[in-house]
Amino acid sequence: MMIMAALMSAGAALAQDTPPQEPPEAKTPPIPATPKALLPNCILPETTPKFKWTVSSGATTYLLQVYTSGGTWVYTKGVQASTCGTSTCANTPTNVLAPGGYKWRVAAKNSSGTSPYSAYMNFQISATGFNTQFNGSTGGWKRKAGGTWSIVSGSYYGTQGINGKITSAYYPATYCSFDYSARVKRDDFEDGVIALAVRMGNKVLASDYTWYPGYYFAILDLNEQGQYAIYRLEKDGNLVELQPWTPSTAIKRTGWNVMRVIGKGSSFKFYLNGTLVKTLTDGKFKSGQVGIVMDKHAASSIKTLADWAKLTPKASKY
Repeated sequence: MMIMAALMSAGAALAQDTPPQEPPEAKTPPIPATPKALLPNCILPETTPKFKWTVSSGATTYLLQVYTSGGTWVYTKGVQASTCGTSTCANTPTNVLAPGGYKWRVAAKNSSGTSPYSAYMNFQISATGFNTQFNGSTGGWKRKAGGTWSIVSGSYYGTQGINGKITSAYYPATYCSFDYSARVKRDDFEDGVIALAVRMGNKVLASDYTWYPGYYFAILDLNEQGQYAIYRLEKDGNLVELQPWTPSTAIKRTGWNVMRVIGKGSSFKFYLNGTLVKTLTDGKFKSGQVGIVMDKHAASSIKTLADWAKLTPKASKY
Protein backbone atom coordinates (compact mmCIF):
# COMPACT_ATOMS: atom_id res chain seq x y z
CA MET A 1 0.00 0.00 0.00
CA MET A 2 2.81 2.37 0.83
CA ILE A 3 4.44 1.70 -2.58
CA MET A 4 1.14 2.36 -4.39
CA ALA A 5 0.59 5.60 -2.52
CA ALA A 6 4.10 6.76 -3.34
CA LEU A 7 3.61 6.10 -7.06
CA MET A 8 0.32 7.96 -7.09
CA SER A 9 1.89 10.90 -5.27
CA ALA A 10 4.78 11.04 -7.76
CA GLY A 11 2.40 10.87 -10.70
CA ALA A 12 0.33 13.73 -9.32
CA ALA A 13 3.43 15.87 -8.83
CA LEU A 14 4.60 15.13 -12.39
CA ALA A 15 1.22 16.10 -13.78
CA GLN A 16 1.40 19.42 -11.92
CA ASP A 17 4.90 20.15 -13.24
CA THR A 18 4.09 19.36 -16.96
CA PRO A 19 2.55 22.35 -18.82
CA PRO A 20 -0.55 21.62 -20.95
CA GLN A 21 0.10 20.82 -24.64
CA GLU A 22 -1.31 23.31 -27.15
CA PRO A 23 -3.05 21.85 -30.24
CA PRO A 24 -0.94 21.98 -33.44
CA GLU A 25 -1.45 25.06 -35.55
CA ALA A 26 -3.74 24.41 -38.54
CA LYS A 27 -1.92 24.74 -41.86
CA THR A 28 -3.42 27.24 -44.31
CA PRO A 29 -3.54 25.84 -47.87
CA PRO A 30 -2.03 28.00 -50.60
CA ILE A 31 -4.35 29.80 -52.99
CA PRO A 32 -4.77 27.61 -56.10
CA ALA A 33 -2.99 28.44 -59.34
CA THR A 34 -4.98 30.00 -62.18
CA PRO A 35 -6.63 27.31 -64.33
CA LYS A 36 -6.31 27.41 -68.11
CA ALA A 37 -9.45 27.78 -70.23
CA LEU A 38 -9.53 25.11 -72.96
CA LEU A 39 -12.89 24.97 -74.78
CA PRO A 40 -15.02 26.34 -76.36
CA ASN A 41 -12.88 28.63 -78.55
CA CYS A 42 -14.87 28.20 -81.75
CA ILE A 43 -18.17 28.59 -83.58
CA LEU A 44 -20.72 26.05 -82.35
CA PRO A 45 -24.48 25.64 -82.75
CA GLU A 46 -25.53 24.52 -79.24
CA THR A 47 -26.97 27.25 -77.01
CA THR A 48 -25.88 25.50 -73.79
CA PRO A 49 -22.21 24.78 -74.56
CA LYS A 50 -19.90 22.69 -72.41
CA PHE A 51 -16.92 24.50 -70.86
CA LYS A 52 -13.61 22.75 -70.23
CA TRP A 53 -10.52 23.89 -68.30
CA THR A 54 -7.45 22.52 -66.52
CA VAL A 55 -7.54 21.40 -62.88
CA SER A 56 -5.75 23.52 -60.24
CA SER A 57 -4.25 21.64 -57.27
CA GLY A 58 -5.92 22.45 -53.96
CA ALA A 59 -9.04 24.02 -55.49
CA THR A 60 -12.38 23.23 -53.91
CA THR A 61 -14.52 25.32 -56.26
CA TYR A 62 -14.18 26.88 -59.71
CA LEU A 63 -15.86 30.12 -60.77
CA LEU A 64 -16.93 30.17 -64.43
CA GLN A 65 -17.84 33.56 -65.89
CA VAL A 66 -19.46 34.22 -69.28
CA TYR A 67 -19.71 37.62 -70.96
CA THR A 68 -20.87 38.86 -74.33
CA SER A 69 -18.00 39.70 -76.67
CA GLY A 70 -18.78 43.36 -75.93
CA GLY A 71 -18.12 42.81 -72.20
CA THR A 72 -21.64 42.53 -70.76
CA TRP A 73 -21.80 40.00 -67.91
CA VAL A 74 -24.08 37.05 -68.70
CA TYR A 75 -23.64 34.66 -65.75
CA THR A 76 -21.26 33.23 -63.14
CA LYS A 77 -21.38 29.55 -62.26
CA GLY A 78 -19.77 27.82 -59.30
CA VAL A 79 -18.49 24.32 -60.02
CA GLN A 80 -17.40 21.92 -57.27
CA ALA A 81 -13.89 20.54 -57.77
CA SER A 82 -15.15 17.12 -56.65
CA THR A 83 -16.94 16.80 -60.00
CA CYS A 84 -13.70 17.22 -61.99
CA GLY A 85 -11.31 14.68 -63.43
CA THR A 86 -7.65 14.33 -62.56
CA SER A 87 -6.39 16.83 -65.14
CA THR A 88 -9.40 18.64 -66.61
CA CYS A 89 -12.76 19.89 -65.44
CA ALA A 90 -15.90 20.23 -67.58
CA ASN A 91 -19.33 21.65 -66.93
CA THR A 92 -22.43 22.35 -69.04
CA PRO A 93 -24.49 25.15 -67.49
CA THR A 94 -28.22 25.14 -68.19
CA ASN A 95 -28.17 28.87 -69.00
CA VAL A 96 -29.34 29.31 -72.59
CA LEU A 97 -27.20 31.62 -74.76
CA ALA A 98 -28.67 33.53 -77.67
CA PRO A 99 -26.83 33.46 -81.02
CA GLY A 100 -23.88 35.84 -80.97
CA GLY A 101 -20.32 36.31 -79.77
CA TYR A 102 -19.14 35.53 -76.23
CA LYS A 103 -16.03 35.25 -74.10
CA TRP A 104 -15.43 33.25 -70.93
CA ARG A 105 -12.90 32.78 -68.16
CA VAL A 106 -12.43 30.66 -65.04
CA ALA A 107 -10.80 30.98 -61.59
CA ALA A 108 -9.99 28.45 -58.84
CA LYS A 109 -10.99 28.95 -55.19
CA ASN A 110 -10.38 27.40 -51.75
CA SER A 111 -10.52 28.48 -48.10
CA SER A 112 -7.44 30.68 -48.55
CA GLY A 113 -8.76 32.72 -51.44
CA THR A 114 -9.38 32.86 -55.19
CA SER A 115 -6.81 32.69 -57.97
CA PRO A 116 -6.61 35.32 -60.71
CA TYR A 117 -8.98 34.59 -63.57
CA SER A 118 -7.68 32.90 -66.69
CA ALA A 119 -7.28 34.81 -69.92
CA TYR A 120 -10.56 35.25 -71.79
CA MET A 121 -11.40 32.70 -74.48
CA ASN A 122 -13.76 33.73 -77.28
CA PHE A 123 -16.51 31.65 -78.85
CA GLN A 124 -19.62 32.16 -80.95
CA ILE A 125 -23.08 30.61 -80.94
CA SER A 126 -24.25 30.13 -84.52
CA ALA A 127 -25.91 27.34 -86.49
CA THR A 128 -24.74 29.00 -89.72
CA GLY A 129 -21.38 28.21 -91.29
CA PHE A 130 -20.64 29.29 -94.84
CA ASN A 131 -21.62 28.39 -98.39
CA THR A 132 -19.19 30.09 -100.77
CA GLN A 133 -19.93 29.73 -104.50
CA PHE A 134 -17.04 31.95 -105.69
CA ASN A 135 -19.29 33.58 -108.29
CA GLY A 136 -17.31 36.76 -108.75
CA SER A 137 -16.31 36.98 -105.08
CA THR A 138 -13.95 35.22 -102.67
CA GLY A 139 -16.71 35.22 -100.05
CA GLY A 140 -14.26 36.06 -97.29
CA TRP A 141 -11.68 33.39 -98.15
CA LYS A 142 -8.05 34.46 -97.78
CA ARG A 143 -4.61 33.33 -98.88
CA LYS A 144 -2.70 31.63 -96.09
CA ALA A 145 0.71 31.01 -97.68
CA GLY A 146 2.44 30.30 -100.98
CA GLY A 147 1.00 31.46 -104.29
CA THR A 148 -1.77 33.96 -104.83
CA TRP A 149 -5.47 33.03 -105.08
CA SER A 150 -8.00 34.87 -107.20
CA ILE A 151 -11.37 34.53 -108.89
CA VAL A 152 -10.89 32.67 -112.18
CA SER A 153 -13.34 33.02 -115.10
CA GLY A 154 -15.75 34.76 -112.77
CA SER A 155 -16.81 31.48 -111.13
CA TYR A 156 -13.88 29.73 -109.43
CA TYR A 157 -11.32 30.36 -106.70
CA GLY A 158 -7.95 29.35 -108.10
CA THR A 159 -4.18 29.42 -107.89
CA GLN A 160 -1.17 28.36 -109.93
CA GLY A 161 0.82 27.89 -106.75
CA ILE A 162 4.60 28.11 -106.54
CA ASN A 163 6.96 25.48 -107.89
CA GLY A 164 8.22 23.23 -105.07
CA LYS A 165 6.07 24.92 -102.42
CA ILE A 166 2.75 24.53 -100.63
CA THR A 167 -0.03 27.00 -101.40
CA SER A 168 -3.04 27.34 -99.10
CA ALA A 169 -6.20 29.37 -98.56
CA TYR A 170 -8.50 29.47 -95.54
CA TYR A 171 -11.85 30.65 -94.25
CA PRO A 172 -11.27 33.03 -91.30
CA ALA A 173 -13.29 31.33 -88.56
CA THR A 174 -12.60 28.67 -85.94
CA TYR A 175 -14.74 25.53 -85.69
CA CYS A 176 -14.84 22.60 -83.28
CA SER A 177 -17.19 20.08 -84.92
CA PHE A 178 -18.25 20.48 -88.54
CA ASP A 179 -19.38 19.08 -91.88
CA TYR A 180 -17.03 20.63 -94.45
CA SER A 181 -16.87 19.98 -98.19
CA ALA A 182 -15.50 21.53 -101.38
CA ARG A 183 -15.72 20.80 -105.11
CA VAL A 184 -12.17 21.00 -106.42
CA LYS A 185 -10.25 20.36 -109.63
CA ARG A 186 -6.65 20.07 -110.70
CA ASP A 187 -5.61 20.43 -114.35
CA ASP A 188 -3.07 17.64 -113.81
CA PHE A 189 -3.23 15.51 -110.65
CA GLU A 190 0.21 14.07 -111.40
CA ASP A 191 1.71 17.51 -110.76
CA GLY A 192 0.76 17.46 -107.05
CA VAL A 193 -1.97 17.09 -104.47
CA ILE A 194 -5.17 18.86 -103.55
CA ALA A 195 -6.15 18.65 -99.89
CA LEU A 196 -8.87 19.82 -97.55
CA ALA A 197 -7.35 21.21 -94.36
CA VAL A 198 -9.31 21.04 -91.08
CA ARG A 199 -8.75 22.13 -87.46
CA MET A 200 -5.78 24.13 -88.58
CA GLY A 201 -3.56 26.40 -86.50
CA ASN A 202 -1.76 29.54 -87.63
CA LYS A 203 1.83 28.43 -88.29
CA VAL A 204 3.61 28.25 -91.65
CA LEU A 205 6.97 26.57 -92.29
CA ALA A 206 9.46 28.99 -93.80
CA SER A 207 11.07 26.26 -95.93
CA ASP A 208 8.11 25.16 -98.07
CA TYR A 209 5.13 27.16 -96.71
CA THR A 210 3.46 24.12 -95.13
CA TRP A 211 0.49 25.28 -93.06
CA TYR A 212 0.24 23.60 -89.64
CA PRO A 213 -0.77 22.22 -87.14
CA GLY A 214 -3.94 20.35 -88.09
CA TYR A 215 -5.17 17.68 -90.52
CA TYR A 216 -4.87 17.25 -94.32
CA PHE A 217 -7.17 15.07 -96.43
CA ALA A 218 -5.33 14.81 -99.76
CA ILE A 219 -5.89 13.28 -103.21
CA LEU A 220 -3.38 12.63 -105.99
CA ASP A 221 -3.02 10.77 -109.29
CA LEU A 222 -0.27 8.30 -108.36
CA ASN A 223 0.90 5.39 -110.57
CA GLU A 224 -2.06 5.92 -112.92
CA GLN A 225 -4.48 5.61 -110.00
CA GLY A 226 -6.48 8.11 -108.01
CA GLN A 227 -5.27 7.83 -104.42
CA TYR A 228 -5.99 9.55 -101.10
CA ALA A 229 -4.09 10.00 -97.84
CA ILE A 230 -4.74 11.58 -94.43
CA TYR A 231 -2.10 13.34 -92.36
CA ARG A 232 -1.84 15.05 -89.00
CA LEU A 233 0.61 17.94 -88.90
CA GLU A 234 2.07 18.33 -85.43
CA LYS A 235 2.75 21.55 -83.54
CA ASP A 236 6.43 21.27 -84.50
CA GLY A 237 5.58 20.83 -88.19
CA ASN A 238 6.28 17.08 -88.30
CA LEU A 239 3.96 14.93 -90.40
CA VAL A 240 2.12 11.91 -88.94
CA GLU A 241 0.54 9.52 -91.45
CA LEU A 242 -2.97 8.56 -90.32
CA GLN A 243 -3.85 6.92 -93.63
CA PRO A 244 -1.17 6.04 -96.23
CA TRP A 245 -1.72 6.69 -99.93
CA THR A 246 -4.59 4.38 -100.86
CA PRO A 247 -6.16 3.78 -104.30
CA SER A 248 -9.85 4.63 -104.61
CA THR A 249 -12.14 4.31 -107.60
CA ALA A 250 -14.23 7.12 -106.07
CA ILE A 251 -11.61 9.64 -107.24
CA LYS A 252 -12.12 11.22 -110.65
CA ARG A 253 -8.66 11.44 -112.19
CA THR A 254 -9.89 14.13 -114.57
CA GLY A 255 -12.57 16.66 -113.81
CA TRP A 256 -14.08 17.72 -110.52
CA ASN A 257 -13.98 15.93 -107.16
CA VAL A 258 -16.18 16.68 -104.17
CA MET A 259 -14.16 16.16 -101.00
CA ARG A 260 -15.87 16.10 -97.62
CA VAL A 261 -14.78 15.82 -93.98
CA ILE A 262 -17.13 15.42 -91.00
CA GLY A 263 -15.42 16.01 -87.67
CA LYS A 264 -17.23 15.49 -84.36
CA GLY A 265 -14.94 15.52 -81.34
CA SER A 266 -12.26 12.91 -81.99
CA SER A 267 -14.27 11.10 -84.69
CA PHE A 268 -13.71 11.81 -88.39
CA LYS A 269 -15.38 10.63 -91.60
CA PHE A 270 -13.81 11.26 -95.01
CA TYR A 271 -15.78 11.20 -98.28
CA LEU A 272 -14.87 11.35 -101.97
CA ASN A 273 -17.70 12.13 -104.40
CA GLY A 274 -20.28 10.84 -101.95
CA THR A 275 -18.39 7.65 -101.06
CA LEU A 276 -17.20 7.14 -97.48
CA VAL A 277 -13.55 6.11 -97.84
CA LYS A 278 -12.28 6.32 -94.26
CA THR A 279 -13.45 6.60 -90.65
CA LEU A 280 -10.88 7.23 -87.95
CA THR A 281 -10.44 8.51 -84.41
CA ASP A 282 -7.86 11.14 -83.47
CA GLY A 283 -8.27 13.62 -80.62
CA LYS A 284 -5.03 15.57 -80.92
CA PHE A 285 -6.60 18.81 -82.19
CA LYS A 286 -10.05 19.91 -81.03
CA SER A 287 -10.64 23.10 -83.05
CA GLY A 288 -9.23 25.28 -85.80
CA GLN A 289 -9.76 26.81 -89.24
CA VAL A 290 -10.57 25.02 -92.49
CA GLY A 291 -9.05 25.54 -95.90
CA ILE A 292 -7.78 24.23 -99.25
CA VAL A 293 -4.16 23.21 -99.84
CA MET A 294 -2.17 22.32 -102.97
CA ASP A 295 1.44 21.67 -103.85
CA LYS A 296 3.28 21.92 -107.15
CA HIS A 297 6.17 19.80 -108.42
CA ALA A 298 6.91 21.41 -111.79
CA ALA A 299 7.06 24.89 -113.25
CA SER A 300 3.85 25.16 -115.26
CA SER A 301 0.63 27.13 -115.62
CA ILE A 302 -1.47 24.27 -114.21
CA LYS A 303 -4.20 25.58 -111.92
CA THR A 304 -5.98 24.27 -108.85
CA LEU A 305 -9.60 25.43 -108.77
CA ALA A 306 -12.44 25.40 -106.22
CA ASP A 307 -15.97 25.61 -107.58
CA TRP A 308 -17.55 25.96 -104.15
CA ALA A 309 -16.87 25.32 -100.47
CA LYS A 310 -19.36 24.99 -97.63
CA LEU A 311 -19.46 24.17 -93.93
CA THR A 312 -22.14 23.51 -91.33
CA PRO A 313 -21.20 23.67 -87.63
CA LYS A 314 -22.10 20.54 -85.66
CA ALA A 315 -22.77 20.00 -81.96
CA SER A 316 -19.41 19.79 -80.25
CA LYS A 317 -18.09 16.65 -78.56
CA TYR A 318 -15.14 17.25 -76.27
